[in-house]
Parts: sequence; structure tokens; C-alpha cells
Amino acid sequence: MSLAAMQAALGARIRNIDSDLQDLTTNELARIDRIVASPGFQLTANIQRSWCESRAATVARQTLAAVSPDVREQMLHEWTAQGGGTSSFVESEADAFLEFIARRLPEPSHVLTLCRLEQAAYRAASMADACAPIPRSALARSKTLIKRSAHATLVPFYVEPARLFDALQDNAAIARDAAPVCHLLFAPGIPGVVRRASENEIALWFALTAPMQALGRRHLLLAAMTSLAAANAIEVDARN
Repeated sequence: MSLAAMQAALGARIRNIDSDLQDLTTNELARIDRIVASPGFQLTANIQRSWCESRAATVARQTLAAVSPDVREQMLHEWTAQGGGTSSFVESEADAFLEFIARRLPEPSHVLTLCRLEQAAYRAASMADACAPIPRSALARSKTLIKRSAHATLVPFYVEPARLFDALQDNAAIARDAAPVCHLLFAPGIPGVVRRASENEIALWFALTAPMQALGRRHLLLAAMTSLAAANAIEVDARN
């Protein structure tokens, strides 16, 4: 067995992924199991797992602080068991881990809002120094297509943001409205990457479930298109 194959097999055994061990012989499996069961290897694995959990907890600190200790430990265990917590690229690791958490939270809920807020901040900040302004002339072309930017997010709040943050800081429960009371827009072209979204921007954002022609709803949403373009919250394709 090659060194690479052994490393892959050890990782699969630690994560209990039997499908990755199907090509090994009986003797090779027995050898892997002896290594995994040894005290030295168990100590190394425990240290690695603890390091990965600490790394993952750091990138989702606010969201994990808002859930119970049992739920937090379970999420961290599941994430690291599938190989999470090892990436040196903080933004991509944070985005993936926060998406993993979001799928396990009730919707709508304050904790999900907080999770999406942390995720949105990472996405927008990762491109804040690299985004280029979209020329307004691009929106005036008859065949220009617009779509949501992958680095922009619209986060719904079911109470005013200040009330939610105060409640979280005081560890206090807070009721929520049935519908969002406001949305915060995160995008790389916004100073500080976040601001409150206007009603027209919200309407346009939800209209952009698929790319659409910029002039298709010009009479209603031209101002929103311009402001979202300035924020780099949308992307344009004017090649046609």
C-alpha cells in the first residue's frame, strides 16, 4: 500500500467512511485498524479533532454562541467528522461551515438570521478589495442581463437589528414578527460591506431568482438596479 493510500484509509477509518475502504485487502484493513486502535494514534487524532473544532468554532463564533452547548458540540462534531476545520482558507471554510449550520436551524429564526449575517459578512469581505465598479452605461443596453452577485446577500431580520443584537448580548429571549421588518444588504462595494436595503432593492433582489434583462422592469426598478450595481450586489452581462 502506498503512503498516500494509507493516509486516505486512515482518514476514512477515523471518519467511519467504509465506502473509501472497499479496495483494500483483508490484511491491509487489519493493519489500518491496528494503527487506528493504538494509543499514540488515538492521542494524535484527538488533538487534531480538537484543533479542527476550535478552528471551526472561531469562524462561526456568534452563531454558535446563540445555540445550546449540546447543539454546538453536535454541530462541531459532525462538521469535523466529515473533514471540516482543516482548510487554511478562512473565508471558504467559514462559508461552508455556516451553510452547514444553517441547514440545521429552524427557518425563520433569530439564530438563522445571525448565521446568515456571519456568512454574508465573510462573502462580501472576501471581495471588498477586489471588486470593480459596474458602469451605469451597462444597465442602459437593451440586451444586458443582470443577476445576483455570488458575493452579495440579503439577510432578513424579524426584529430591528439593534434589538436583536442587544438581546444576544444580554443573553435574553426576544419574540419575532411573522414577517421580516427589514433586510440588511451585504455586498463588497458597500463601505463596511453592509447597509439597510430599500424596498425597491428588496423587490429586485427577489425578482432575480434567475438572470433577467435589465430593461425588463425598467419603469419600476431602474433606481434599484443602479444602487445594487454600485454596491456590486449584482453582476451584469452586456456582451450581447
